[in-house]
Amino acid sequence: MIEEAPIPGRPTAERRKSERPRKPKGTRNGDQVSNQLLLHGSTVSREFPIRPIEMSGSSDWNSADRRRIIPRMENDELRQRIKSRLAELRLGPIEAAQAVPGLERNYLSDYLAGRKKSFSSAKQPLVARALKWSIEDLLDARPRVSNAPAPKIAMVPLLDNVTAGRLSSPASQVPVDRVPLLAFADLGRGEFFALRVEGDSMDRFSPEGSIIVINKSDRTLLNGKCYVFAVGGQTTYKMWQGGDTPFLAPHSTNPINKPIFFKRKRDLEVIGRVKRTILDL
Repeated sequence: MIEEAPIPGRPTAERRKSERPRKPKGTRNGDQVSNQLLLHGSTVSREFPIRPIEMSGSSDWNSADRRRIIPRMENDELRQRIKSRLAELRLGPIEAAQAVPGLERNYLSDYLAGRKKSFSSAKQPLVARALKWSIEDLLDARPRVSNAPAPKIAMVPLLDNVTAGRLSSPASQVPVDRVPLLAFADLGRGEFFALRVEGDSMDRFSPEGSIIVINKSDRTLLNGKCYVFAVGGQTTYKMWQGGDTPFLAPHSTNPINKPIFFKRKRDLEVIGRVKRTILDL
């Protein structure tokens, strides 16, 4: 308790109640009030405007903030894991959801877009099945090793048109000596070589400068498919159009390119079907 300074001429015990020192409002007895009395420098004024201490960074604020941030971070991480898993499976979110009965077609896409904040416990097994995961895989954020097989890489020789023209015979071999080799993934089975496109007769598929990959083992002609042919000793890249009057069709933005007709089928040799086209920008 704070000791009151004596007032001359009157005993302390006889002082009126109104003259007794009052404790500052909003404070408790203790060192804080004593220090305020000493610093104030007066024993006449009995009230001191002591402001309450504002606690910034309190544990309550941090806890609430943490409760808001952590789920958001976990959801962002899960969304990224799901996107990576779908890319690994080569599936879109709608395609993956449609494969599981009871899972709405937009369920995964809504979650990835942020329109859905979380999965209900009833949906977790369905989501896991759509991603070909166990529930533990879905809920566990630890990095995991993919079980997907590594893509098979094929080294494909890049030839010129003159060399490609010599491949019209099925018994001819694709040369691999002293030619550039390009690496391609997931071409499948076949005997492949590559050519650089010259001209614009097929620029809707392969602009000039593109590289096309041809499977020499695939010579079966199908309507609307693209092949490299040998016509009159020269190679040409065109779309096959069969029928009573078959022809080689361009697929071009340039109207100057016209179809190639031939009188006899033996005048045409199929070198191989175009499997892939790529263009560096």
